[in-house]
Amino acid sequence: MMFNRGGLSRKLLISHVGVALAALLSIVLLVNLVMNISFNQYQKNQQQTEIQGLLDDLEDAYNVSTGHWNTNIWMTISHQAMISDYMVRVYDQNRRLIWDTSQMGMQIQVNSQSAQDTIKKIIVKGNQQVGTLEFLPEKETSQSLDQQFLRMFNTLLWAAMILVIVGTYLFSRYMAKSISRPLLEIKDIASKMREGDLSSGLKC
Repeated sequence: MMFNRGGLSRKLLISHVGVALAALLSIVLLVNLVMNISFNQYQKNQQQTEIQGLLDDLEDAYNVSTGHWNTNIWMTISHQAMISDYMVRVYDQNRRLIWDTSQMGMQIQVNSQSAQDTIKKIIVKGNQQVGTLEFLPEKETSQSLDQQFLRMFNTLLWAAMILVIVGTYLFSRYMAKSISRPLLEIKDIASKMREGDLSSGLKC
């Protein structure tokens, strides 16, 4: 009677690799999802912090008695906008344009899609509206490094998964052979004993 010695080993190998692959794939997808959500939330928080800082600076620079802003605030805002790659427009309470950072040498193209992304905030001083702030993030430049980092992280994550899969396959193959060998020996001995050969026995 012949036994398929590779059958049990192959089944154990497939079982180990399948379970390991499913677990690794679940972990990678979960980490990727959490990373993307966390990264998007981080970008939103950074944007909100930037806008709030601009509002605070504009509030401090506004003189209620004269109804004008300190002129130094415009250079400060333009400098911040140039560093962080966004555009800012400031209007007074009558919606007259007071300052536009795009006129300070910033190369930001305003199109219909960018106009939809514009964030408008009211500038308040002493419970009174003194103006309006328009904040326009430049997605193609300000988020390019962030997106590049995210893509690099995903690439490294998938590369690590492939390495782990290869290691898991080799380890599972070794374990499958180690487990199946004594089981097959027991199976052979039991078969011989059924056929009347009592000379066979387990070696301790």
